[in-house]
This record gives sequence, structure tokens and C-alpha cells, in this order.
Amino acid sequence: MGTGGEDASGDGEAGEPAAGAAPRTAPRDETRGSDTVFEEGAAADEAGDNPASAHDRGRAEDADPNRLRRRRYWSHGLAVCTIAFGGLDCVSTDLALRLEGAVEANPVVRALQERLGAAWIWPKMALHGVLAAIVLAHPTRETLLTLGLIAALTLGAALSNLMLHQELLTAMAEQARLFARWIFGAAPAAAG
Repeated sequence: MGTGGEDASGDGEAGEPAAGAAPRTAPRDETRGSDTVFEEGAAADEAGDNPASAHDRGRAEDADPNRLRRRRYWSHGLAVCTIAFGGLDCVSTDLALRLEGAVEANPVVRALQERLGAAWIWPKMALHGVLAAIVLAHPTRETLLTLGLIAALTLGAALSNLMLHQELLTAMAEQARLFARWIFGAAPAAAG
């Protein structure tokens, strides 16, 4: 690759590079410590069509202190939500499984419950702790989105368990109320 006035063909004459030749390189810039490359596709860089320039812009955005601060806030919030929603899921699952006819749908958790009994909660909470630690250690956009999805799914499972539990409790309360009305409603009528 030529420098200065040489063309890319290497014949030592200044002028236009040969067709299909590599881009010309400017003299070494001692303040930056690298060679500067001149490309004819500068318009593509400005338009954002060049993937390399988009990648460089992503790095520049990541270096923004406000963006990094927001990612830290989101990572801490998601870490807390992951652990809290995991705990809520464990409690709601335990409550739902106490009801007659309820079974665990997740085969991995079901196997943990069969092997460990009541201690099945500890490995599940340890997994949520590891996920929270990962997002705290690497608060990239991808880990934030992934953990956000996991936290949302965990909350959905917990709410589903609580709704199941609530529906069954409501049905049981209605049955108890009807039974009480039958018992106490029949007693005064028989006495009168």
C-alpha cells in the first residue's frame, strides 16, 4: 500500500489509483497512532449505509455517560425485579400446588420438586440470582432486553398462579357460603 504521493499500483507516480486498487492511505498521523484511509465511499458513511460506520456510531453512543447511567439504572431495576418476580413465582407456585388437582406444568421444576421437596425453591432462586448478576455485570442492550423478557415471563407465570389460586379460593368461598346458608337457613326454618 503506498503512502503520500504514490498511487496504489505501486509504480511510484502520483496520480489516480489503478482500477480495483486498494484505497490510498494518508501519511501516518503521529498524534493518533494510526493510518488514515481515504475511501471513495465517504457518502455511504455519511448516509449510514456502511455497516462499519454504523458499528463505530454504536460505540460512540455506548460511550455517552448519560446512556451508560441509564443502562446502570435499568440493570439494577431489572436485577431487583428478576429476584422479586422469581420469589413471587415460587410462593404463588407453592400456593397453587396446595390446591386439589393442581400440577406443575414446567417439567424441570416438577423434577426439582420431586427430588428436593420443599427445597426446590433454592435452585430456582439461585438461577434468578445468577441472571441478576449477569445483567449487573454486563448491562448491554441485549442482556437488558433478554432479562426484561425473562422477568416479564416470570411475572406472568406468578400472576397466572395467583389468579388460579384466587379463582379456586373464590369458588371455595362461594361453596362455603352456600353450605352455610343451607345449614343455617335450614335450621331456623325447622325450628319455626
